[in-house]
Amino acid sequence: SRPSPKPGSRTRGQNVTIAATVRDGETNLAKSNITLQVDGRKQNFNYATSTGRLTKKMKLKPGRHKVRVVARDAQGLSKTSQWSFV
Repeated sequence: SRPSPKPGSRTRGQNVTIAATVRDGETNLAKSNITLQVDGRKQNFNYATSTGRLTKKMKLKPGRHKVRVVARDAQGLSKTSQWSFV
């Protein structure tokens, strides 16, 4: 939830912070349960287990960018969230 930059939004400048809240209501997720991709490339990121907040600061070229976050729990169930911004 709470993806940033917001889906469909336009950002200013090339330095962007990508963020999302990633939680499972039944189990605690670890960073190893989460995958972040930006424009199809897997990214390293920060994850605060106490808040469930994923963040990644990066410099991007001007244009449309696609973000994909996948979370998997211990039972192997997964949820994917995707959005794009300019």
